[in-house]
Amino acid sequence: MIYGYKRPIYNDKQCENQLITDSIIFDKIFEESHGFSRKRLQLEELFMYLQQGDKIFVQRFFVLADSIRHLMEVLNMCEKKGVIIYFIKEKVNSCDLLSCSLQELLHRIIEFQQDVARHSTLIGMRRAIENGKTIGRPKKKDEN
Repeated sequence: MIYGYKRPIYNDKQCENQLITDSIIFDKIFEESHGFSRKRLQLEELFMYLQQGDKIFVQRFFVLADSIRHLMEVLNMCEKKGVIIYFIKEKVNSCDLLSCSLQELLHRIIEFQQDVARHSTLIGMRRAIENGKTIGRPKKKDEN
């Protein structure tokens, strides 16, 4: 089976720019209703469906996992089940990651960490604005 997984992220809150491809026909697409790291029910449901030989397509590393540790847990679980994960933006799959050069792997990890930080910052800013707080440096008094 071919599965897709979507999750709202900082630059794609409606998941409109994820899994856009003409060459892949998905048997089922799992889409989270929120971008938070907790209670990712659709991801848990996807893991329940998986069988050996299945394929999962996600737009990028960060859509699937919120930390390097979480990414490793997902990759290990899928490897044990015989499932391959395809990361569309990074143009790599879970099998190819083992054959990457160290430099290439570090570049991908750095990019992943930047996505995590960006997403967390924007969620925090959104919560602060909802609570009535102002964002940024305080304005200087105009003494003119």
